[in-house]
Amino acid sequence: MKKLFFTVFIFTAVLLTSGFLAAQTSCEMDDSILGSNAVHYFAFNGVGQINAANEEYPNYVLSATPKLVGISGRDLDYADEFSFFEEYDSENEGSGVLLTALGDPDMDTAYFTTAVFARIPQSYFERMQETNTDTLSVAPVVEVYDIALSKDNNYIKLCLIASNKKAGNDEFSNAGVGKIQVCQGQNTEFSVGEKITLAMNAELVTGNDILGNYEDAETLEDLCECSSPQDNTPVDCSAIEWEDNNTDPESGDAEHYFAFKGKGRINREDLSNLYDATVETAELVGVEDKTLSSNIFFHEYTIQNTDPDTRNWVALSALGDIDHSGYVSTFVFVLIPVYYLNYMIEEELDKMPFAPVTQVYDYRYTDGHVFARECLVASNKQGSTEYGEAGVGEFQVVFENNINFTAGETFNLTMMAELVVGQELVDSYEDVETADDLCRCFKVNGNDVNCSEIDWGDSENSSGDDTDTSDTGETDTDSDVSDSGENDEDSGNSDVEDAVDTDTQSENGDVPDKKSKSDGCSMLFV
Repeated sequence: MKKLFFTVFIFTAVLLTSGFLAAQTSCEMDDSILGSNAVHYFAFNGVGQINAANEEYPNYVLSATPKLVGISGRDLDYADEFSFFEEYDSENEGSGVLLTALGDPDMDTAYFTTAVFARIPQSYFERMQETNTDTLSVAPVVEVYDIALSKDNNYIKLCLIASNKKAGNDEFSNAGVGKIQVCQGQNTEFSVGEKITLAMNAELVTGNDILGNYEDAETLEDLCECSSPQDNTPVDCSAIEWEDNNTDPESGDAEHYFAFKGKGRINREDLSNLYDATVETAELVGVEDKTLSSNIFFHEYTIQNTDPDTRNWVALSALGDIDHSGYVSTFVFVLIPVYYLNYMIEEELDKMPFAPVTQVYDYRYTDGHVFARECLVASNKQGSTEYGEAGVGEFQVVFENNINFTAGETFNLTMMAELVVGQELVDSYEDVETADDLCRCFKVNGNDVNCSEIDWGDSENSSGDDTDTSDTGETDTDSDVSDSGENDEDSGNSDVEDAVDTDTQSENGDVPDKKSKSDGCSMLFV
């Protein structure tokens, strides 16, 4: 793994900007660079003086605008104030300018917990000067790190959590997908003392996709480095007891599972003006080669006609395999009861040793999307826990933004649910003999129909259509999905029409009886 480039992480660092005025630039900065359709990206613009390497009190960037999107909900708090440029010189990568953006300060320890490093090689500047241009259609080398302190505060741990999606550029071997603009002004060497005006965007990859960027990394743990912050002396990470910073979900040796890590605003139950979640990890593994899209969101969910103390839930809906016509063929539905979240707060628990209710549905359609067939294809693997029979896995919630777990609040979830599929799934339900017994058919936005009476044509064997679904037929909870995944360009938010219909199934027909031999997919609560 390449040497980490980091300098100052102390939140109480002195900001030295006296006498430093905004640089006069020779071009107009393109603010559109700050936008992207990518799920994960880093964008930045600002003007600052280039500091010497490892400067204890650097000159910070003025008018900085940093954006870090899709990386576990990290929003780079305070990075607009704590971003700076410095000169770097590396044996492996040559010289250039390093941008450091620090965010998510921990007020208790006075350390930042997120750092972004963007290295702009001298070859970029030279190329722009040679061609008399201020833009390049590639991104700098960008790395995003999670920072943790040891419990005794004597050691620091940096773990790489995102880096460039590689561009495969012949001229710049390490370049990423993105764009850079540098208003050169009076720059000649882009060295210490000169001012630099920069705008950039870099698409990023996360999770195991990062490993492809580093030859010597086989696991994500290989992308962590630990040291003493006093003198940067390396230490063995495994020998130190670290503070828990909401670690990634662990799948272990599970063959089939759903893992998620991210946070987002809880949407209203009718899903009007939908806000997508900010996702770091979203993996559906071992379920008929199904994949997930970027349409993942939290929302309120109510089970009607039940005890008022137990009817309210927080739901996570993840859509997948969406085609050009806007219909979804994969839908993952996760449910966590509010009364259990309240129990965790009362008991001062943030992690539970079992998985939430998790179900995966497959949708197929007739030509013209007149009729739909919905099949349960995966559900929780059940196991015995200290809380009774429950789903195998775990979940963790950060409660700092929650009071009532209702629309408008931010929900921060890390979870892993081991799943069963195929015959094991069939065997987990009473009165179910074949996989077809876990299916129901309906007219899109209409009533249930007999599956055998519908001519499914070739769509029965297709790999999936997209986001119009209805009535997920959720065991014990009854969820409907319909017309999902459309963007509302006016509001800037994804707008899903009737994406989850929270009415009961009574209007559209009963769901087939799929009670599990161990209470189905329901968790047993204390």
